[in-house]
Parts: sequence; C-alpha cells; structure tokens
Amino acid sequence: MSEQDELLKFLTASLKPHRRADASIHIVFVLTGVVTAVLGPLIPLLVARRAVSSFQAGYLFSAQFLGSLAGVGLSSLLLARFGFRRLLDGGLILMGAGVAALWFCRWPVILWCVASYGVGLGLVIPTSNLLVAESHWPRPAPALNTLNFAWGLGAVVSSFLVGVFVATHAVGAGLAVLGLLMVALPTMAPLGVLPPKHEIVSGAASQQTSVKNKFITSAAISLLFYLYVGTETSVGGWVANYAKQMACKGHGSWILAPGFFWGGLLSGRALAPTALKKIGDRTLMLVELPVAALGIALLLAAQSVGVIFGAAMVTGIGLATVFPGTIALLSLHSGVAARRSGGLMFGLSALGGASLPWLVGYVAAQSGEFRLGLTIPLAGALAMWVVLIAIGRAPAAGTGGIPK
Repeated sequence: MSEQDELLKFLTASLKPHRRADASIHIVFVLTGVVTAVLGPLIPLLVARRAVSSFQAGYLFSAQFLGSLAGVGLSSLLLARFGFRRLLDGGLILMGAGVAALWFCRWPVILWCVASYGVGLGLVIPTSNLLVAESHWPRPAPALNTLNFAWGLGAVVSSFLVGVFVATHAVGAGLAVLGLLMVALPTMAPLGVLPPKHEIVSGAASQQTSVKNKFITSAAISLLFYLYVGTETSVGGWVANYAKQMACKGHGSWILAPGFFWGGLLSGRALAPTALKKIGDRTLMLVELPVAALGIALLLAAQSVGVIFGAAMVTGIGLATVFPGTIALLSLHSGVAARRSGGLMFGLSALGGASLPWLVGYVAAQSGEFRLGLTIPLAGALAMWVVLIAIGRAPAAGTGGIPK
C-alpha cells in the first residue's frame, strides 16, 4: 500500500466517526428544540388540568430557564474536566426524566420537573454549540445555523406533537415516550467527537484588539444573548395563549400558533447558509431584526387567529439567524476561550428566558390586556438591532475584525 493510500485510509477513518457524531448532535438538537418549545402549547392544558392562573403559569418559564441557568453554570465548570461527551449524556438524561414526569405531577411539583429538564437544556445547548463552533473553525456561522435549524425543526414538531397527543388523549404517555427516548439516546449515538486537530486562536492573544474594544464587544455580545432568548421565548411561549384568547369558543386551531413561529425560525435558518456566502453574520442580523419587530407589531394589531399565525411566522423569520450569529460572534471574538466565557454568555441567555417571558405575563396580568405584554419582545427586537449597530467593526480573534 502506497503512502498516499495509507494517508487516505487514515483520513477516512478519522472523519467517519466525526460525521456520525455530527449527525448525532443534530438529532440531539431536534430533541432539544422539542423540549425547549413544548411548554408553550402545554401551558393552556396545564392551566386547565391543574387549575392555576396565567400568572402562576408564568413561573413555569422561570423554572425552565433558571434550571437552564444552573445547567449552563455547570457546563462552564465541568466542560474542561469531563469533556463534551459526558456533559451531553448527563444533559439528555435530565431532560428525559423531567419531560417523562411532567404530566403526572401536581402543582407545584411540576415546577421541579420543568426545572430538571431546564438543567439538562443548560448542559446540552452550550456544549453542543461550542462543539460545533470548534469543529467548523474558522467559519462556524453556516454550521451553527444548520445546527440551530435542527433545533428549530424540533420546536416546530413540538406543537404538532402536543396536538397529536391531545387528539389521541395520550398526553402523558406521549411525553413519557419522548422522555425515555432522550434517556436512551446516549447509549445509541456517538456524541462529543471533535475532528482532527485544528488551530483556534484566542481573542486574548490578539495584539490588534485593545482592552477597551474587547470589553465593549463582550458587553454587547452578552446583551445580545440576554435579549435574544428572552425575546424568542416570550413570543414562542405566549403566542398559543394569545391565540386561544382570540379564537372562537371550541375552536382548537390556536394550539398551532407556536408551530408557525418556529416554522418561520426554521425557514430562516434553512436559507441562512446560502445567504452567508454573500454577506456577513452581522449584516444578515441587521437585515432580519427589523423584520422580527414588524412581525411582533403585527401580533399586537391582530384581530384574528389567522393574522396571529402569519405574524408569528414573520417574527420567526426575523429572529432566525440572531442566536447562531451571536454564537459565531462569540467564537470569533474569544476563540477557544469561549469554553470559559461561553458559560457566562449562555447563562445570560437563560436569565433572559427566565425574566422576559415572566415580565410579559406580569404586564398582561396587571393591565388586563395581553397585547401590552407583547410590547416586551417588541422592545427586545429593537434593542438587539441597536446593539448590533453599536458593535460595528470591533476587532475579533486573529482576524482583525468581526465580520459585517
């Protein structure tokens, strides 16, 4: 066998496990999307089943994202010691256990079930994103959009799954099967495998980046993480409840409203890799965020469930690339140091998910008008647009500038 044949055999053997792991990570992210979004269509059912108010139900979002905050903190501490694989396995087990028990618990024990799968989400989401960012350095944005497309697919499926569970009177059984699938997945799929060695430059080592610019860019990226997840969860989590209030009595189409939102998100992420061949991450986000603000404004003006469906889809399209684009900015700004700083960033995203949807419910309850609550995500979308403008051309790790 020639040296060329031996080299080809070695590279093929090295890449096959990586490709299988890449496919497995996308399967994991489909399930992660299902779990993240399942609370939206479940909330009206849980409110009726457990006789709790909309204000009390808002604490479910807080439980999920405070749990996620704890998981993110753990991932930042444990990633260097235990590696990608163990964190992904542990996160999937926690997610599965929380989802499987959710329907069978009484209030307020149900908050602990939601917090449990929230911790799992906090372990899996940052670990998977950082793994993919490192695997596809130095241009992680297209791969991150594809990964988060898988998440969006799961979020879309989530609403339809709940609809099927309701139609077949098998909500508890369906959630239990979903949970068991997540618990079993680590034994069936290779996770946490990195490709052959590649160089990732740390932003801290870049001599072109001033301390002032590093601080401003880091603060801006932190704010984007906080605002994005809070805005996304506010719309995706509350739109079913909003549509139910608008729907005619006995009409069940409202349960599909989150699916239109996640469908818009999915469509935008499917098209993003093509768009990113022509324009930079930041430019694409600057174009899309006004679309998101327009979609939320349409939600505020809606007078029918059909308009809510269309507005939710427009909002999803406008938010599609913001989260993967922000992770790409973090990776380019910090390099391999993102393994440490990523914990803080994803922690802020969990904090946004815990606080802003709760604020929507609080404003709606205090004012007696749900539309007023939706001004919170509208303000979030506009604020992200302003932050991206402020970032400008701050220097990035080893590149001399964050892409436009």
